[in-house]
Amino acid sequence: LARAAHELVVSVDHSANIVVVRTPPGGAQYLASAFARAQYAPLLGTVAGDDTVVLVTRGADGGGGVAAEILAMAEGRAPAGVEAT
Repeated sequence: LARAAHELVVSVDHSANIVVVRTPPGGAQYLASAFARAQYAPLLGTVAGDDTVVLVTRGADGGGGVAAEILAMAEGRAPAGVEAT
């Protein structure tokens, strides 16, 4: 997950329990699949288009924390407990 985020995340934004991740064209489905395979606990689910992944967090205000963790992975600073898949 950390490696995929590092390679594919272009930008991250959030609101309440929703996180929007932008990727290069064609990268969103691969990144969403990496989240699913990693069973990333804070997430309820993902929806992927061509260059955008929408993540829904379990907590009503979890978007900020998840967005920060994804940004850390994108910058090569994987949070503790996130494997480099």
